[in-house]
Amino acid sequence: MKEATQFANAAVAQLGAALSDAQYFESGMVRPDDIRRQLDSRSTKDKLEGMKRLIALISLGKDASSFFPDVVKNVAAASLDVKKLVYLYLVHYAEKE
Repeated sequence: MKEATQFANAAVAQLGAALSDAQYFESGMVRPDDIRRQLDSRSTKDKLEGMKRLIALISLGKDASSFFPDVVKNVAAASLDVKKLVYLYLVHYAEKE
């Protein structure tokens, strides 16, 4: 019984984590000034949030090319997760140009 409870708790935690990223795809959540502020922040968490929002915009078919200078500043970020999202952004716009 204890194992079943632990399994259920783990499943709920995974579901919660998966649903938490869904917020980036809500159209009302995207404000260009907020994204720029996050990308220019010293906080890795803020930079990651901003990059997630940009990738969500791109996946929805929106143009995020105006953020190019803000994204390029983060190429040298310490966080590997931020670097990966920067790479995705750059590859996306390199294919278009």
